[in-house]
Amino acid sequence: GQPEDPAVRDKMILEFQKMLIVRHPLERLLSAYRDKMLRVRNAHDPHVRLQQEILRLYPDPNSPTEKPKKSSGGKIEGHPSFTQFLMKVRDDLLKAWSSDGSYIVNMHWRPVWLTCAPCQISYDFIAKVETLDLEQEYIIRQMGLQDLLFNAHTHSSNFDTYNTTSEAVKDYFRGVPRRLLRDVVELYQPDFTLFGYSPDSFLELAIREE
Repeated sequence: GQPEDPAVRDKMILEFQKMLIVRHPLERLLSAYRDKMLRVRNAHDPHVRLQQEILRLYPDPNSPTEKPKKSSGGKIEGHPSFTQFLMKVRDDLLKAWSSDGSYIVNMHWRPVWLTCAPCQISYDFIAKVETLDLEQEYIIRQMGLQDLLFNAHTHSSNFDTYNTTSEAVKDYFRGVPRRLLRDVVELYQPDFTLFGYSPDSFLELAIREE
C-alpha cells in the first residue's frame, strides 16, 4: 500500500520507476459489470447489496414496466442489467465531477485520471492491456524485473456464457441506449484522450433512440 507520510510518498514518486497499465474504458466497465454485478460470493458480499441498490434505484429503460422481484423476506432478487449498471456509473461520475473529485467512486469503475493522476505523475511506462503481450517483455527488461513473474492479463468472467471479451462486448453493448452510453463516454473522456482510445465502435453497437 501507499506510505501514509506524504513526504515519503513524494520521495518514492520521484525516485522509483513508475508503470501504469490501462484498458479501454468501456471494456473495463463491462469487465467490472460481469465480475461485480453477476456474481454472488456469499450473502454478506457488499456487491450483492450494491446489486440490490441498483435494481431499486434504476428501473431498466429497456423494460420500463417490469418491477424488481422480491423474496419472501422482502429483499430484491436478481442482477442489474448492464444498462442499469451504466446508469449507476453515470450518476457516480456526475457526483465525482461536481465535487471536484472528492466523491469516492468505486475503485472498479473509478476513472484512471481520477485514480492515478497521469497529468501530475510522470510515468516511465504506460502499457495497454490490449497489447500487453508485446509490451511486457520490454517493460520487464527496462525495469530489471527479469527474475520476477509478471502477468497482468484479464480473464473472462465465470458468471455469464461468453468466452471472450469481444463476444461479450457485441451482445452487452447492443442493449444499451446510445444516449446513456454517450453520457458515460463524456464522463470518461479524459481516459479516452490521454490513452488514445475511441468509443466509436461501441457507440455503433448501442440502441438508437427514436
